[in-house]
Amino acid sequence: MQSISPDFLSKYSIRVIGDYDKLNSFEKYYLNDRLYGFLEQSADRCSEGVLTADIRLKKGVHNRGVYRGVPLVYIKLRISSDRCKFAVSKENWGLQAALHDSLSLMTKKIRNAGKQQNNKRTVPIENFDMKDVSLEI
Repeated sequence: MQSISPDFLSKYSIRVIGDYDKLNSFEKYYLNDRLYGFLEQSADRCSEGVLTADIRLKKGVHNRGVYRGVPLVYIKLRISSDRCKFAVSKENWGLQAALHDSLSLMTKKIRNAGKQQNNKRTVPIENFDMKDVSLEI
């Protein structure tokens, strides 16, 4: 896993719920590595917060939830901080594919929110006229 500074760990909290205990050690290592890497990349957009990963191994109709030995995995990611709140959910065959899809979707949501925030047009205060506002008491 990557070396992570203690200052970074004090700002973020990662919670993994669901079927985490059913994963093997390689999948747990991969999951932790990718989640910490994602938080380090998005640290400038979301300052402090909690990343919650809900992992479910689904029992699908197709081959009882297993396709070529790989289970159907549903992942719901929620990140909440003082600056942003986002939630995404994806499912795919295998933990790596499902995690990749959900993290890429979360990255797109965070980037689009930053673009929308930069593109908002605001009315300068010097152009604001109090005659336009009617107060009824």
